[in-house]
This record gives sequence, C-alpha cells and structure tokens, in this order.
Amino acid sequence: MESPVEPSAGPDIEILGQKINYPRSWRGVTVVLSIVVLIAWITYIALVESRPENLKTLGFITGSLEIDTRDNTLEQKAFFRFEFWTPSVETGEAVRTYLAEQPDKRAEYAWQIHDPVGNDIAAKNVLFGKRLAQDSTINGYRRYRVWGESDSGLKQGWWWVVGVNKAYSEDLLNWFAKTYKEHWKVPEDKNSYIEITAISPGS
Repeated sequence: MESPVEPSAGPDIEILGQKINYPRSWRGVTVVLSIVVLIAWITYIALVESRPENLKTLGFITGSLEIDTRDNTLEQKAFFRFEFWTPSVETGEAVRTYLAEQPDKRAEYAWQIHDPVGNDIAAKNVLFGKRLAQDSTINGYRRYRVWGESDSGLKQGWWWVVGVNKAYSEDLLNWFAKTYKEHWKVPEDKNSYIEITAISPGS
C-alpha cells in the first residue's frame, strides 16, 4: 500500500508574481548570504571605487609604459586618459532631421551643423587637435569616426582619445571643458561629456 504524499508547502513570499521559498537548510542560507554579499560588493565597486580618484585602489594601473631600447627595461609613468565626442561634417544631416521635429532646439544644436562659411566643422576639428597639443602635459591624441545615439537621435561624429603625461588632474579637465565650449560655441547651459578610461598612480 502506497504511503500518502504530503502536499508541498506553499511559497513563503510572492514578489511581482515570482514565488520564493525561504531557505530551510544551512546550505540554502549560505547560498543566499553569498548572493547578498556579492550584490553588495558589486554595488560598492560601481558607486564608490569606480570614481576616478579611487580607481588606483582596484589595481587599474593601465597607463603609459616607456621602453628603453638600450636595455629593454620598462618604466611606469604617471598617466591618465580621457575621451570625448565632437561633431563631424556628416553630423548636421541627422541634426537637421531632429530639428525638423524639435525646432525650438535649434540654438542648442546649431554648433553641430557644418557650414563652410560660418561653421567649418572639418577645419574646427583640425584646429581643436592643435589646441590640445599645445598643452605640454598632453602626449598625443587619436580620433575615430563613430556613430552614436543620444537625446537628439542617431548621428555621426568623431570620438577622441587623449593621453596625458601626469596623474589624474581635475584642473586639466576644467581647462579642457572651458576650451571645448569656447572652441565649439557650445551653449553655456550645456554640459561637456567626458569619459575617463585609464588612470595610473603618480604624483
């Protein structure tokens, strides 16, 4: 004679339609605690240690290495790198499409539209590179044609990567933000977007 099967216990909690049972063994408790600790650690890394001034505590020593060709020795240099976007000649096509639907935004995006007479984007990109190179702490830059999408839609542009031969410096970035706005005639109430992608320790 078969023994009766006891009905399984229902879920202890239901969230957004997901039924969850509390762990009823030490193994289950250990798994849950491990997941909670992992989530807390990831959150801490994302919100605290990922700040530029804290990256070096995580071991992100991804800066510049110089090789002495006489004895092949490596020397770590104080270094950081930042990246940003500028318009290209092709940017204006997408911006015009956007402005056809949002005419009140014309003053905000006029600086991104190429005009051979009044706003020569190609020449301004070349000149902006020369302005950056005038700073003795900038050891060089490169720029790539890119596609990207933001609040004004999908458009083309240039993506710049700039290397700096010194430790992370807010003063340099403040100078850059001011120079960017002045050169590109960005409205004063618009922020400049910068990505800091590599930091090495240094004085």
